[in-house]
Amino acid sequence: MQLAGVRLSTSHDIGGSGTAFGAAYAILPAMIERMRKKQRAAAFFLRLMNEECDPTYSTDPEKIEAFLYAFLAATRTVTSMVEKRYESWYWPWHDGRSPEEQELLDFLIGQRNAGQHRGEDKFEIKVKSVPYVGGIPTVQGMRMPGKSGPPSEIHVARHRYTFEIHGETVDIEQACQRYLQLLDSFVRDFTEVHPAEGQQNV
Repeated sequence: MQLAGVRLSTSHDIGGSGTAFGAAYAILPAMIERMRKKQRAAAFFLRLMNEECDPTYSTDPEKIEAFLYAFLAATRTVTSMVEKRYESWYWPWHDGRSPEEQELLDFLIGQRNAGQHRGEDKFEIKVKSVPYVGGIPTVQGMRMPGKSGPPSEIHVARHRYTFEIHGETVDIEQACQRYLQLLDSFVRDFTEVHPAEGQQNV
């Protein structure tokens, strides 16, 4: 737990009593395997979200939202398992990230909590008209007789899905990709601290 900037260990921490230590050690292999399974699930949902965000698709905001929250739920499962049982490892790892990485971690964990507990949508949708290049458009476009291009130039309405992170506008695909990379480092660093348990679950 955290109180006024001071993090305190709980009975769930691996450094607690002998009983707590033994229980945590016993469940560690299964926990690492579950972490890796959720990693794979997060990568899967991110891929679906990125495909849906592609400007050549007729994007559906509800699909984007569904894939986003599935991604955030999977990633949060990974971090929360360690935070609850290995708090003395979790917070030093968190605080050892760069300020930008910490902001991203905290923001996206907050996004998951907002969606899970309050049903709040925190990403924005911006639409702009851009020239379509190559192939036959798969989204609705229009012919522009404008002055800057030929009369037959086709423009499409491209949706841009963004987060506002501490005053910076960031595409959700980019933010989530960076988050997934951090999650990979998180799992790798955790299993390196427990090499015997980690190796048997590779």
